[in-house]
Amino acid sequence: MRRFLLSLALLCTCVSLMAARKITGKVSDSMGGLPSASVIIQGTTKGVPTDDNGNFEISVENGDVLEISFMGYSTKTVPITSKTPNVLNISMEEDSQQLEDVIVEVGYGKMRKSDLTGSLSSLGEDAVKYWGPVDWYNGGMEHVTRHLIYSRFWHKFLYDLGVVPNSEPYAKRTAQGLILGPDGEKMSKSKGNVVDPNEVVDQFGADVLRTYVLFMGDYEKAAPWSESSVKGCKRFIDRIWNLLEIAKDGEDYSKELETAFHKTIKKVSEDIENMKFNTAIAALMTLLNDIYDTGSITKGELKTFVKLLDPFAPHVAEEIWAELGGEGLLAVAQWPEYDEAKTVDSTIEVPVQICGKLRATITIAKDSTADEAIAAAKADAKVLEFLDGKNIIKEIYVPGKIINIVAK
Repeated sequence: MRRFLLSLALLCTCVSLMAARKITGKVSDSMGGLPSASVIIQGTTKGVPTDDNGNFEISVENGDVLEISFMGYSTKTVPITSKTPNVLNISMEEDSQQLEDVIVEVGYGKMRKSDLTGSLSSLGEDAVKYWGPVDWYNGGMEHVTRHLIYSRFWHKFLYDLGVVPNSEPYAKRTAQGLILGPDGEKMSKSKGNVVDPNEVVDQFGADVLRTYVLFMGDYEKAAPWSESSVKGCKRFIDRIWNLLEIAKDGEDYSKELETAFHKTIKKVSEDIENMKFNTAIAALMTLLNDIYDTGSITKGELKTFVKLLDPFAPHVAEEIWAELGGEGLLAVAQWPEYDEAKTVDSTIEVPVQICGKLRATITIAKDSTADEAIAAAKADAKVLEFLDGKNIIKEIYVPGKIINIVAK
């Protein structure tokens, strides 16, 4: 009897061992293996996820039913029988209805993906294509990580859902540099190096603050705060305001300043487009010096000057515009245009050497002939002084470069 019971127990164990077995397999779609797909025995909590390549291994018994699922795909079932192979290849197919039922968390709550798509689509496909991708996205250097999450990550997410037509949210991205404390360190209350912009506005005005911040250095690089440079920008703005005192009637460019204005319009226009605000302001400073060197400016020239100034110091620019009788707001006035041919100087400065030593520098027409250039040199007071009582042996003019006179 004992032998019979022992034999029966062994038989049942063998049958059980024969019935339980391991099955391996791979879950994939048309693109390849699906990671983290669910492979579970139907009606139980026994299951495994697929690995990074879509592979799995699970113990089953005859009569079990494997249920394979993955979000956005139709669920597959595989009955386990004695004829079921030990290696399974499960091919999943997308379920468009299931994708529509995906719940998306947005900033103000939750909504179905279909509703989100519908909401965004209500903007109009043409509008989405018109406004995107953004040409240029700019943000603070210290906020780069979060800005990328807000803009690029979410756009990628919406693109994967098929909501937006472009894979990237913007064509170009830049970040402005930090304004450091006067000590060259990042501003911090604990370091006591914080500059309050409100105090700067109260003392110097908003235009001075705005101009200085744009003038202080390369837009994308950090730069330390400089009180002396702020005062320099204040003097710059004051000198511009004082141009009203010497402005005379006339809308055309004067002969003395025509080239300088065309060169400055070109320089400022190009630098603004390239966000090189510091060099644009530097060009305006150079033009301002040229105006004071000339000693006069027409009202038409001053109108052009404040148009170029307006992006940097809009308040004083608008005031001068009004004083000159400009029509409407300066902010919406037509931007000045330049003539490329007039951006080239009509005159040049040429050094004059006598017997190999520099004795003078003269200004001549750019297209002067050798005879004209040498005649202009010999008419210069300093040159006449060194040639007095001497015989000229040789005269040389290298066009646009130098005049050399050999005399004994």
